[in-house]
Amino acid sequence: MKKWKHRLPEAGSWTKMGIAKSTLRLRSAEDMAVFKRETSRSELSHWLQMLPAPFFFLFNDPLSGWFIMLYAFSFNMPFIMIQRYNRGRLQRWEKKYS
Repeated sequence: MKKWKHRLPEAGSWTKMGIAKSTLRLRSAEDMAVFKRETSRSELSHWLQMLPAPFFFLFNDPLSGWFIMLYAFSFNMPFIMIQRYNRGRLQRWEKKYS
């Protein structure tokens, strides 16, 4: 996973509550809890970004509407999958070391 991870944009520091992943130091249970919370916030933000896509059918022709749906899905799903993967790893870590 590390081979392509650096190629994805990272916007954790763009919001007031967000945290840049480059500043995270996962050395304690508190650090892990912060990272787990950040993965949940990030996943939610990507799901919310996809919500308006169907409304494009109201203002555009069907081909454009489907293009926007495809774009919304293909852009956001990789990030959702990454957040779920990371959260699963954190849960396994918690179970192992708790």
